[in-house]
Amino acid sequence: MNQHFGKKITHALATCCALLAALPAQQLEPGAAPPAFALSEMVRGAPVAKLAPGKVHLIEFWGSEAGTGFDRAQEFHALQKKHGDKLVVTGVVGPDEESYDHATVAEYYAEHGAHLQFTIGFDGDGALHKAWLPAVGAEPPHVFLIDAAGKLAWSGGLGFLPIALPVVMKGDVDYAALKADCDAAEKKFMRLALVSALKPKATITELDELVKSWPALEPLAVVVAYNGLVDSDEPALALPLQGRVAKVFYDNGDADSLNGLAWSIVDPDVEAETRNLEVAEKAAKQAVELTKGEDGAVLDTLARVYFWKKDFAQAVKVQKQAVEKALDDEEREMYAAVLKEYEALAAGK
Repeated sequence: MNQHFGKKITHALATCCALLAALPAQQLEPGAAPPAFALSEMVRGAPVAKLAPGKVHLIEFWGSEAGTGFDRAQEFHALQKKHGDKLVVTGVVGPDEESYDHATVAEYYAEHGAHLQFTIGFDGDGALHKAWLPAVGAEPPHVFLIDAAGKLAWSGGLGFLPIALPVVMKGDVDYAALKADCDAAEKKFMRLALVSALKPKATITELDELVKSWPALEPLAVVVAYNGLVDSDEPALALPLQGRVAKVFYDNGDADSLNGLAWSIVDPDVEAETRNLEVAEKAAKQAVELTKGEDGAVLDTLARVYFWKKDFAQAVKVQKQAVEKALDDEEREMYAAVLKEYEALAAGK
């Protein structure tokens, strides 16, 4: 009965496979000067004539998938805000005449991204994509870190940025050591993904080993392990990770995934011997908090938690709010039908 019914809990991992994909041998090695960088067609921010000297640059090429940038918005905004003028964060959209042209992308950010602080450019002729990505044997989306000395410090998938960025921000980068550390982390990450699919019972041990060596990767690793187990032949093995996954989503301010997690636990159409209602309630309440009680689907999930707890009076109270906050008439009718069910139970019928 929820708009998130059947939704995979993969919001934070939509590009996981891309993060783990093996890359061809690169021509541009860490420590070398990167190609020239200039942006004149902007979505957000002032035109860029060149990389600013003395600053660290985080540049991600999105290709024609401008939607990748929509997913990055809050994370990149937070990074720019955290590091101030020591870091310049830039997303670069490639040409796509069919859906995400310059005007469409600019309109989106004008409506939804007025608060965002990082720069977004439009690579209309694709020249920057052609100069930068083949140099490291990569395809978009792909991240480049240019250190304050103007050298390529690291490039790779966004998932490994938590390892590389702190090192580069400190300065005096040992390029070979950073590359070796990130390569080792990527191999361990790939192993985690394989273990969760092929040897599910060993997944949590593998996860904890990875996190012990690279604590910064815990948020992504926990969700990868959880999703792998959910999709395995032994999905019950994922249950111990539900609390850790919920924390990751909350820390990321990801109400949608919190709601998806809670609904996966309380969905009445899914048979389950046990339902972790403690995690479901906490996740649903956090989703309500993040959406400020304005999302009918989130409220519908919380009401369903109370249904399973047999707190029918509270289920009625919250479901009434879900009806009030429904997006449209169809959703309102759906929630209203569930409300009648709860009201009957509350009345002892």
